[in-house]
Amino acid sequence: MVWRVFRFFLFQLCGGLIGYWLLALPNPLHGLIVGLLVASALWVAIDLRRVAQLLRWLKDADQTKPLHLDGLWAEVATRTLRLLRQRESRAHDSECRLQEFLAAIQASPNGVVLLDALGRIEWCNETAAEHFGFDPKRDMQQLIGNLVREPAFLTYQAMGDFSHDVQMPGPRSTPSRPVRLAVHLHDYGEGRRLLLSRDVTALEQAEVMRR
Repeated sequence: MVWRVFRFFLFQLCGGLIGYWLLALPNPLHGLIVGLLVASALWVAIDLRRVAQLLRWLKDADQTKPLHLDGLWAEVATRTLRLLRQRESRAHDSECRLQEFLAAIQASPNGVVLLDALGRIEWCNETAAEHFGFDPKRDMQQLIGNLVREPAFLTYQAMGDFSHDVQMPGPRSTPSRPVRLAVHLHDYGEGRRLLLSRDVTALEQAEVMRR
């Protein structure tokens, strides 16, 4: 920054001297002032051209292209590029962690459904899709109440008391092949809910046999 100020005053000095020598008549002071004004305008024009170069480079999708600048704007470009690369690296790391987290949930034997504040499905794993008969692609952003019509679940959701789970038949349950699900809602975030499901058919059958 100090070097930039020094260069500016040096530029002004050269412009003033040139104006003084070339326009000495009839008044040397007028030549000095004109020289200073011309030098100032030229400095601003050069600076604006460098700023335009920097803006074009920042708008370019490929910041790996060399940018031929020096001085303050070269430092700005270098620091900006460093910040962009750090942000891209953090975003990539976050995306990798998210994918690992989602892969772990996919491997869970329990169903997991993420609901937004309006009760729409934001994401679900394959187990939940199998439990509730969801289409993981088609049913995204659908209201959970429109897809899970079991009265026991709708009452449980409407009451808002999620201190316990509730059991309900699965959508593919038949008298010959009953399917029982235990579902549990959990509040998280800003109005969002986590819906967990597990197949308890075998447990219920074992309990019936024990009785």
